[in-house]
Amino acid sequence: MIITTIEEFIALLDSNNFSIEDLCVDKIGVDWDYEASSFEELGFDGFDIVNMIMEIEKVLDCEIRDACAELIDAMNPNDLTKRVRRMKRLDELGI
Repeated sequence: MIITTIEEFIALLDSNNFSIEDLCVDKIGVDWDYEASSFEELGFDGFDIVNMIMEIEKVLDCEIRDACAELIDAMNPNDLTKRVRRMKRLDELGI
């Protein structure tokens, strides 16, 4: 599966019950801060973002295009996780 948009990325995370927070803590070694407004504020550097994207690709057997990866990097990480949780809740409600 090739991921080209944020919406596809969020749907992929949702459908696989994938937690970016857990990945960041367990694999990358950064503490998740629910007040952070960027991955940089979480302590990420460019290499950490690449590692995160590569780990997601490996675990979820997908390819995240560079343009989408750049959008992920530019997002507020907490907004990203909220959107995944919101989608999961809508799925649970059958909406």
